[in-house]
Amino acid sequence: MPETTVVTANTEYEWKFTTNDSANYEEITGIIILWEKVASSGGSGGGGGSSSSTTVSNKGDSTVADTSSGNITESKAEQIIEKAEKNDSDEIVIDSSKDKVTLPTGMIEEIAEKTDADLVIETKNGSVTIPHDVLEKLETEGKVTITVTEDGVTITDENGEVILDDVEEPVPVEPETPAEPEEQFFQDVKADDWFAPAVQYVYENGMMSGVDEDNFGPTWHTTRGMITTIIWRMEGKPEAGQTMTFKDVPADMYYADAIAWAAENGIVSGYDAVTFAPDDLITREQLAAILYRYEQYNGGGFEGMWMFLLDHSDRADISEYAYEAMCWCVMNGIMSGNDNGTLNPQGHAQRAHAAQMLMKFMENAAE
Repeated sequence: MPETTVVTANTEYEWKFTTNDSANYEEITGIIILWEKVASSGGSGGGGGSSSSTTVSNKGDSTVADTSSGNITESKAEQIIEKAEKNDSDEIVIDSSKDKVTLPTGMIEEIAEKTDADLVIETKNGSVTIPHDVLEKLETEGKVTITVTEDGVTITDENGEVILDDVEEPVPVEPETPAEPEEQFFQDVKADDWFAPAVQYVYENGMMSGVDEDNFGPTWHTTRGMITTIIWRMEGKPEAGQTMTFKDVPADMYYADAIAWAAENGIVSGYDAVTFAPDDLITREQLAAILYRYEQYNGGGFEGMWMFLLDHSDRADISEYAYEAMCWCVMNGIMSGNDNGTLNPQGHAQRAHAAQMLMKFMENAAE
């Protein structure tokens, strides 16, 4: 904004960062709220405040919007949808530090009309995916608020009215009465779910635990730090012999020792020499690559001439570094394609998918 702009406390203002190096950097816009700071009772007044922002970027097949306030403005909604259209995104991910996200009037309809993307809402209470066909059925009026709690997901209009009445299967929520409680480890994993055997396997073998005492969080996404920690635990938590170079991995974080060991042994690598991005959502091809490198670490993997073409329509979307790993995982039954004949290598791996691949990996190792 111009230097002469007069601003008001508790009011949203848009900001834009424009780069002269468009080949390497994207234009970024956001929202900032200047909060009035009230002097404390001790008399030590002073200026200052806090801010809230929203940034939008493309990551693989996803358009990701990070918002600290939980509110998406109309202009930001336009930018999100424009990026999703341009990127032909499979997912629009809105990541909020709050327990809910508020979308402006017409955003859901615009997503349904202009894209083929599912809507993923990530909050401090967990993640939920609203499929595109559900978005097409939703009838909204005014702003829409999506709230994620321990009991499930609620979508309401600006008057607080629930707007899921006309949707046959709106959003997967935990069943009130588990079908077979005596056989369930978690309330959100039913005995007939395709991933139930894998969840039981990784839980019983200490590879993965629940997101809380009662829930596994099968639709929650996994991160690079989480998967690296699982591999490290599988190996018996060995110590690294060298000092880690990644500047974004604090030594006191749960994944620090795991990343140091895995990087030293070539099982994981960073985006560059100093950046690992442990909290980035892990893609399916990244997960395949880590599992394959762990297999190679233990003396396995392809030998000699192994190259072959994968029989999947999106094989061209696989990054060069991950192609060998994807081939090995497919050939050994660790990864299978979707019903539409795709592998979705750039899609994010949910906890259910990670559990399935880990179980298949261990079964393959035992053969």
